[in-house]
Amino acid sequence: MSKLRVQSPVIHIPSFKEYKIGANDLKRTLPPGVEIMDRMLDSWYYHTDSDGWPKLLAHLMFSSKLYVPDRKDCDYYALKAKFLCEDLFNLNTMAYTLGPGAGDYHAYDMFFLGDIWLLWEPNEGFPYSGSSFEIGDFGYQPEHILI
Repeated sequence: MSKLRVQSPVIHIPSFKEYKIGANDLKRTLPPGVEIMDRMLDSWYYHTDSDGWPKLLAHLMFSSKLYVPDRKDCDYYALKAKFLCEDLFNLNTMAYTLGPGAGDYHAYDMFFLGDIWLLWEPNEGFPYSGSSFEIGDFGYQPEHILI
């Protein structure tokens, strides 16, 4: 019987500055009306800045060809971006976010920039994906986050 040998692909991680903030301090930065699902999951949170996030966000946008109604829809994309951000970059300030957006109740992501929170649509099929945007843009109003 032959054996197959598999080698993990090499993933090139871009360089970026990393910052640390305590859970209570991060919680105080949340925009009004945004509630945490259950509780903060970590004691310390790590983020990057306006130079670092653009390098990383390019890895957190996924093909709209993956979309399958009720299976791989908005919550799939948002969770994938959150978990991949933690897995690849060790940054846990990308929050799985629920609230109005894209014309309906929607799942997307919100990330901490060091002084403000910005929104991220990880499905490349949206006309505004590929760029972060502010709360309220395109009708996005975060209500609940998992962080």
